[in-house]
Amino acid sequence: MYDMKKMLLYLSVFFCVQVLHAQDGSRLEALKIAYLTRRLNLSPQEAQRFWPVYNQYSDELRETRQAAKKNATNELELEEAVLNVRKKYN
Repeated sequence: MYDMKKMLLYLSVFFCVQVLHAQDGSRLEALKIAYLTRRLNLSPQEAQRFWPVYNQYSDELRETRQAAKKNATNELELEEAVLNVRKKYN
């Protein structure tokens, strides 16, 4: 009986942490966008052109890292692939 209560407590905590993490992720993303827009001093027109390109760049970096992890790529090859993405968007 005690083990079942303990298991339910752990599961409850786990799900609460997952929900909070998901909420923090979207909040963190909004804060990142606001910070970069302000820091780069983007006008509304510039921001409208900048964010789609930046999001594509971020997606490409994420995909590169995920592919490297999936294929067990060594660190040097990963860094080279990341550098190629950065050069493409520079």
